Amino acid sequence: MDKGQIESIGLVMVVVLIVLLMVIALPFILKEGEEKDDGLLSLKADSLRNSVLGYSRCEGVSVKEEIINCEFDSPECPGTCEELGKEIEEMINSVLEPNIIYEFNVESSNPVKIGDSEGCLNKFSSAPQPLSRSVRVKVDLCRK
Repeated sequence: MDKGQIESIGLVMVVVLIVLLMVIALPFILKEGEEKDDGLLSLKADSLRNSVLGYSRCEGVSVKEEIINCEFDSPECPGTCEELGKEIEEMINSVLEPNIIYEFNVESSNPVKIGDSEGCLNKFSSAPQPLSRSVRVKVDLCRK
């Protein structure tokens, strides 16, 4: 064999080896990116819960205070507790990307569930935030 043919065979072997390594490594590289994205979704759930609860619905009354007031069926802001639920739903829909499913849960004697995450396989939840002894708020997020 000529020296040129041996170099060509060596080059082909190096290229084939690189392609094989990429085929083996690619699934692990892609999986790592998904895990980072999932951690981001968990952080989004906590941030979304805090943002919604901190929003001032009317002068001096936050959504957090209104949820507690609705527990006793005495909202301070004009409107009803059902309107508060619709307002929370509009806020969340305006902030989240269209490929994210959410569920905003108020765990209390009058539980409230806004959104639906029933079809989710990998659900990422915020830490439940207690608002009073009997009221806790939690947000669940997942990808479609």
